[in-house]
Amino acid sequence: MTPASRHDHFPRRDAPRRARMRAAADAAEARWHAEDRAAGGLSAALDAAATLPPPAAVASLGRWLGDIGWLEARLADALALLAAD
Repeated sequence: MTPASRHDHFPRRDAPRRARMRAAADAAEARWHAEDRAAGGLSAALDAAATLPPPAAVASLGRWLGDIGWLEARLADALALLAAD
């Protein structure tokens, strides 16, 4: 068996660590999907805009297009998961 390299950042041989990583990622994904599907969420906004003419659709998505704080927060969450490992 080849010894693990200190440069091998994916824990192939550490099943409990991989399970913790997967559980944390799954929890974040579930939270994001729930937020997106809730009233006022991104998926709900996209669904509402789907049948609008293009100018009205873009206008209705102005909140999402004009302020990417929601995306920055999700990227920060994902980076925190990586840092925690």
